[in-house]
Amino acid sequence: MKNEKKFEFKYDGENFIDLNTLLTSQFHFLAAVNELQKELYPSVDLKIKVGAFNKGSFIVDLLMESSWVDSLFNKENAVIVSTIVSTFSHLINVHKFLKGRKADKIEEVGNNITLTINGDNNKITISKDVFNIYKENTTINKAIQQNFELLKDDAEIQGVQISESESSDKQVFLKIEKEEFKDLSTPNPYLERDVHEEIYARQNLFIKKPNLVPEKNRVWNWEFIYKGADIKAKITDRSLEKKINEGLRVGQGDRIIADLKIFYKFSKTYNTFIQSGKYEVVKIHGFATREEQQSLVYELPRIFQTKH
Repeated sequence: MKNEKKFEFKYDGENFIDLNTLLTSQFHFLAAVNELQKELYPSVDLKIKVGAFNKGSFIVDLLMESSWVDSLFNKENAVIVSTIVSTFSHLINVHKFLKGRKADKIEEVGNNITLTINGDNNKITISKDVFNIYKENTTINKAIQQNFELLKDDAEIQGVQISESESSDKQVFLKIEKEEFKDLSTPNPYLERDVHEEIYARQNLFIKKPNLVPEKNRVWNWEFIYKGADIKAKITDRSLEKKINEGLRVGQGDRIIADLKIFYKFSKTYNTFIQSGKYEVVKIHGFATREEQQSLVYELPRIFQTKH
């Protein structure tokens, strides 16, 4: 099943735009949107296509196409693309509101968070999900910051706007003026500065506790044994879910071969990076049942090997 939605990404200014600015800006936007798709709808494929350029202020026509396996169709899927773009605009608004500082007060009411700075008359209310992404997702925050650092330094760009196209009552998701670029290019104070992540290719993950019935459009976590340790990993490669829907049988003790992202944080105590306990399966290459597996031989790292 597929759902399509068309948007305009408009750069206010001249009819022409520096090619490096255009390509780099759209690259950062794509990085943020793809990461939001993983956060909000990990079971969905999202493709973004570019149409012909329009005259006037420089406009990029974007066709966003979401798809999912037929058995997962529900009413929420019809608004997936709009929700992703809307969430992106909410993140921009939070960043713009805080201007590179933390909120003076955070109030939680139901599923919403109210942030206050510079007195009780200066507030913004957002969903918990948006605030959690803002506080925790390095990739999205870096994409936003780098995009507006780029646009801030381009004298020809006077603003940006994201809106629906092909609609009589066209919804504007985001409108940002030139003078706001500076605030959006500031670092996010909620993010740890000393965070590092590495992707390890084709790792053996032994299934400890599979989750064969994931919640609709929610983060999908499985428990594994990895190099002798218990871990819980988020699965963002939807090919596994597709194969399970097609009849793949997996269980405790089976193994997947996958690219594993491991997150590290810097320890001031030990003056080095240590594992944060956060893992993500980003690509699955294959499977092996208990019967197919051979005993593993663990070799010492080369730097510890001794010659005889």
